[in-house]
Amino acid sequence: MKINGEHYHSIWVDKKNPNTIQIIDQRHLPHKLIIEDLKTVKETADAIREMHVRGAPLIGATAAYGMYLATLEGKSKNNLDQWLESSANLLKNTRPTAVNLAWAVDQQLALIQEKKTLDKKITVAFSNANKIAEEDANNCALIGQFGLPLIQQLSQKKNGAVVNILTHCNAGWLACVD
Repeated sequence: MKINGEHYHSIWVDKKNPNTIQIIDQRHLPHKLIIEDLKTVKETADAIREMHVRGAPLIGATAAYGMYLATLEGKSKNNLDQWLESSANLLKNTRPTAVNLAWAVDQQLALIQEKKTLDKKITVAFSNANKIAEEDANNCALIGQFGLPLIQQLSQKKNGAVVNILTHCNAGWLACVD
């Protein structure tokens, strides 16, 4: 999505500091564009719980990055496995019915637990969080590509009139990564 001519995702890794995840704090829209930094799993959980991010795909991507941040915080923890389990539970309890959230956290936790060293755990958590976010953006682009001809056909049947689409959930670019 473009805001003031600049392309934004709804979540991304800070270009200057890969240990910081940035989100658009949706609570302030449409009046203000506030970019929020997430540096800890707790900040990530708060952002999900307090609806700084909204929409199933975005919540899932945010949770995946939350597990990445939890691995970074693991450097200072005595029992890394217990910390990661606790972090996973913290994230999943923010929105217990959010399927994408639980899916992303469980996927991250499984991949992280496969690795033996903290550095490898961090690497796989970062890589997979990026993969989840990229896949969501790509899926949304495909929905647009496949949907456009259908909408065009409907418009032609209505002699070029506007086609209205009703959604039953948080939809659009802010509900997704892009």
